[in-house]
Formats: sequence, structure tokens, C-alpha cells
Amino acid sequence: MYPDLLEVFGIQLHGVVFERILWIAICVFMLWGIASSVRLFRAARKTEGIIQGVLVGGVLVWAAKKCFATFDPSYILTFSTPIVLHSYAFCIIVGIALGIWTVRAQGRRLHFDPNELSRLCFLLIIFGFVGARLAHVAVEFPTYWNSCFDPAAAGLAQPNCMRVLDISEGGLTFYGGVIAGMLVLDVDKMPLRSLSSISSHRPSPLPMLADASAVSPLVVAGAPSPRGLSACATQRVRSPIMHS
Repeated sequence: MYPDLLEVFGIQLHGVVFERILWIAICVFMLWGIASSVRLFRAARKTEGIIQGVLVGGVLVWAAKKCFATFDPSYILTFSTPIVLHSYAFCIIVGIALGIWTVRAQGRRLHFDPNELSRLCFLLIIFGFVGARLAHVAVEFPTYWNSCFDPAAAGLAQPNCMRVLDISEGGLTFYGGVIAGMLVLDVDKMPLRSLSSISSHRPSPLPMLADASAVSPLVVAGAPSPRGLSACATQRVRSPIMHS
């Protein structure tokens, strides 16, 4: 923990324009997910493709409705209070973006299927955040336990059992994300395929280490970036439970 570090900057995101851009961005991302679902279905992974397609399609419809609603003069903002993008979160986003770019460049050099790389990046980002959060909660378990069952000991006026899910005050542990990423690569059981193996409809017998060699830049760039830029350690000043 670094209690002496201050917030470098904080960008406030609020208003109709912001929400319209947000819903459009979600729609674009979900369209990419639909395309991925179609590829899974065509690759004889029909169950996985259908489940992913249904989930992604539901989010796409919801986001599209919200986007169209922003053009209505009577539109009520979904986020009544501004969303503050702190420098810590900004560094994580930049790190992930750089990691994905590096992974795709590395994948082209190793002749890996870009669709499989994109899918793995998506899984690593999602489960990386989940693993990082779970690791932090495990380390700071007494604090979260008290927040729910003994609020006075946690410095709260009333119980807050949902604090375990609140990342607005920080709480992401690096090694939790790394462990989760390794588990994803091990459990996925779908090695990255080279472009030559795709053309012959044969999976390339690349071991898990080959997968890791391609996607490791995502971990390297995405996870340590906030730590390396010490000035970007933002919410640690405001949160006594920030561990990462």
C-alpha cells in the first residue's frame, strides 16, 4: 500500500453524449462477439457458439435500445452521477490496449489464428480481473467480513455486504490475475492454431506454453502498468483496503 501517493488526474464522464458513445462502443464490441459466435458455430463448436451468441445478442439488443433512447429529448441519464476515470484505471486500460496490440503482432509473427488470439485475449481480460479481485478479497478477507457482519470494526455506519464487489475503491491484486490467466490457458483445452493448420482443418499440436508465449505480453503490459507508473496509484489514498 502506498498511502503517500496522490491522484494524478481524474476524468469525469457524464452526460448524454458520453452515454451515447458508451452504448455505441458496447454495440460494436457485441457485434464482434456475434461474429466470434458464428465462427465458433462453423468450427463445429455449436454449443459454445450458441451460448455465447445468446448472451452477446441480449447485451447487444439492450445496448442498442439504450443508444437509440439517447436521441429522445426526454432521455433520463442511466448514470445520474459522473463516472470518474482515475489515473490508476486509465493506466490499466492503456496497458491492456498495448498488451492486445503486442499479442496480435506476436501472433502474426508466429502465424497463429487471429480469431483464436482475440478469443483468448477476451477470456484473459475477463478472468484476469476476476482472479485479481478474488485474490485481493482473500488477502483482505477480515476487512470484507467486517464490512458485512461487523460494520463498526470496518469503520462503516451500516453493513455493506456488496463491498466485496465494489472495485470503485480499488482492490485488484496482480498475482491473482496471473494465476487466473494460467488457469484459463490450461482449462481452455483449445490450443492456438496456426494458419496452415486452419487451411487443412487440423488443430496444430501447440502446447499450452506456445499459447502462453503468444499471450504473455497481455499480462506483462496489462497488469504491471499501474504499478510501474507509481504516480498512477490513485485510489489507494482514499481506500484503506487497496492491496495491489
